[in-house]
Amino acid sequence: MELNDKSNNKVILIGVALIAMVFIFTFFRSELFKKNSENEIEQKILNYPKITSEDFKNKLKSSEDLKILDIRSSDDYAMEHLANSINAVSEESINAISKEKTIIIVGYSTEDEEYTKIIDYLKKNKYYNFFILKGGFDAWKNIGGGTISIGNPNSFVDNSKINYIAPEDLKAIVENKNYPKYIIDMRPKQSFDDGHIFGAENIFLDELEKSADKIPFSKEIYIYGDTEFQGFQAGVRLYDLGFMLVKVLKGGLTSWKDKGFEIVK
Repeated sequence: MELNDKSNNKVILIGVALIAMVFIFTFFRSELFKKNSENEIEQKILNYPKITSEDFKNKLKSSEDLKILDIRSSDDYAMEHLANSINAVSEESINAISKEKTIIIVGYSTEDEEYTKIIDYLKKNKYYNFFILKGGFDAWKNIGGGTISIGNPNSFVDNSKINYIAPEDLKAIVENKNYPKYIIDMRPKQSFDDGHIFGAENIFLDELEKSADKIPFSKEIYIYGDTEFQGFQAGVRLYDLGFMLVKVLKGGLTSWKDKGFEIVK
């Protein structure tokens, strides 16, 4: 009986040892595969053309035809991004880019698999004129590169970009036909059509970047949404786009209506 017990214990120990060996082999095989994959990604990235933030800034100043692909998350892109960049989240958005353009790829400071995915796709579709921005978005900001902020009400910097105008003062400017002004209603078109301030142009918040060339630098710009916060966010974006003579309607269109001032359709 004792002999049988010893034999059973021996079998159990051998089984446990075999299981442990399989586990160890699988673990190290997985780590080796992971390491090889990381090395392969690093090697591929090393072979891709790069551009420093300083050289990129010089390209922006030149007449070179550029397209900026931001491969960061959609949330990070929404919070802050380079002007007129696109968030490369779909093949459709990339395929719309002319192959004649120079493409600048902006990502995070650590170059990872996301870089290889986007570049492999570009090369597969015969886009060859591209550069990775060295150091990513953080490096661009570190040299004072311009960005477009979503407009954070808790940010001292964003608040410093905004000047406000009271409804009464804007009313006087609207009634002065000779005053050099440009009024922007940044609400959706349906809201604009339902009623807006006389003389206002309808440019939706998300279209401000694309529509910047329509906005005159030589006139004072007044912008509003339904609320003061909406106007604040629009005002921050305009400031970041280089428009310094911008004022936001205090209290938004709601305060204008509360005063009983004219709304036109």
